[in-house]
Amino acid sequence: VTLTAPGAPWTLDSADLDLPNLPPQPFPLPPDQSVTARIGFDPAAVGAANTSLTIAHTGPGSPLAVGVSGEAFIPPRVETVPSPAALSFGEAQFDAGTGRRETVTRPVLIRNIGGDPLHLLQIRMATGSSPDFAFLAPPTTTVDSGQQVTLEVTFTPTSQGVKSGTVLVDTDDPDLILDGTPGRFAVLLDGKGIDPALRVDPAASHDFG
Repeated sequence: VTLTAPGAPWTLDSADLDLPNLPPQPFPLPPDQSVTARIGFDPAAVGAANTSLTIAHTGPGSPLAVGVSGEAFIPPRVETVPSPAALSFGEAQFDAGTGRRETVTRPVLIRNIGGDPLHLLQIRMATGSSPDFAFLAPPTTTVDSGQQVTLEVTFTPTSQGVKSGTVLVDTDDPDLILDGTPGRFAVLLDGKGIDPALRVDPAASHDFG
């Protein structure tokens, strides 16, 4: 709020509003000069708050009332199961001889423990992730307060060895940030492809007579 006029005392009639940089009172304001008061809003409960900033001054039209309003809300908040969000797929079989591959599936629950609806803005595999991992996005991108959705991740090895990857989930949770991106969290992945082989020992035949 910027005032330009001869100044005088200030009054405020709401506990939810404050003037953290209020000048000393009474504040003399020479002609053609101005003073700026920044109004803070620190709500005690959810919902709308309305009040007025009343300025008593020595000029005509005193007191001057400035309407002030704000609305308090509880933003969405992500909670994952498991927490932290990490999936270990253990060992999955890859048969190099036949090309047959085993697929292992693991779920991640994404819950909204905040107030406003949570929005899933984008889900993708991070650069450098093994192509042996894939995901099935939830059927909806909006998660209401107290609700949850399931993100399914699969591991289908195409070769032997340890594999790793990351699923990046972008949301509108204001408390999350990853790699400079607000609202983002990661699901860490690991698994191992194995190629089991049957061995006969000894390999030579036996003659039992």
